[in-house]
This record gives sequence, structure tokens and C-alpha cells, in this order.
Amino acid sequence: VTDAVKAAFDSQETVRFECEEGISNRLAVSAIPEAEPVLLHVRDVSESVRLARELKKTQQTVETLDDGIYILDETFVITAVNDAVTDITGYSREELVGAHASKLAGDETLSMATEILEQLRAEESDVGLIESSIKRADGELIPIETRFSNVEFANGDRRRVGLVRDVRERRRNERLLRTLNRSARTLLRAESERAVCE
Repeated sequence: VTDAVKAAFDSQETVRFECEEGISNRLAVSAIPEAEPVLLHVRDVSESVRLARELKKTQQTVETLDDGIYILDETFVITAVNDAVTDITGYSREELVGAHASKLAGDETLSMATEILEQLRAEESDVGLIESSIKRADGELIPIETRFSNVEFANGDRRRVGLVRDVRERRRNERLLRTLNRSARTLLRAESERAVCE
């Protein structure tokens, strides 16, 4: 503090810095030169620092997920996506943020999502689920599962937050299991060695 006061007095310019007070308090200090005296403006920023750390942890968690996370505004404009969404869709973040959700989903899917969101509001439920397909940048349609909900942020904005999961592998496994199940039933019904070979 003494150094900041001296620097403000010598330069006649405001000097700002942050410092720790005790174990968990963080203070923002401004040394403001006013003729002879130097005024100190001290503000507790502990809560802001804590919230910033929590936000950073949350962002790191969201970016490490294999599933895509997106946020839409009330008009279905994409306002945020994580890296997994760009991997799944083949679009860059810059191409997606600010674009309408119809860039990825068909009218039928968006209409279904709107109906489910209205039901969620009416029933005061939390999460909706849609199985549909998404159009990648290269034109390929891939099957996805989307879980989404209406979320009200601290500033009063209502957004649609969703999680997108690429279910191609799961669908392949389901087909394989059905085929193996059919084959096993046929094999169990075989009454002769010839039938088993066939």
C-alpha cells in the first residue's frame, strides 16, 4: 500500500492494485492523488473473485465433455456452444454462434422442441428429450439425442440449454445386438446338424 501511495503521489496518476487480506478476502485498492493527500478507495472483491474462479471451473468442465452443450435464445438463435458441438457438427464456433438453430436441425425437430418446451413450462418439469438427426457441415445427417431445458439466468434472460449426444455408435451396437439375437434364436431352433450349418 505504501508503495502505491508513493507512486500515486509522485506520478499524480491513480494507481490500482489488488491484495489479500487474511485467508479468503481479496481487496481492490485505488490510490487516487488529490493535491497533497492521496485518497485510498478500498473495495472487497472476494465474492467477484470467487465467482470468476467458479465460472472458469465450469467452463473447463463444459469444454472437456464429449457431449455437445449449446445455448439458444428465445428465438432459437445459437448464443454459445462448446468444442464438442463443433466436433459433432463440423462447423466452427464462429459459424454457429449467431446462427439460427435451423442451420443444424430441421423444421420438424424445432417444432417438436417448441412443443416440448411449452409442455415443460406447463408441467413445471425440468428436462425434455428428443431423438432426431442433425445436419453436419458436410451435409451428412447423423442421429442424435438431445436433452434440453429452459434456464433463467441471473440477469433475467431465459435461454434454452441443451446437451447433444452423437448416437451413431449406440445405434450400430443396437443393430448388431438385434442381428445376434435373431441369429441365436434361429440357431437354438435348429433341429439337425445340417440346419445348424445353414
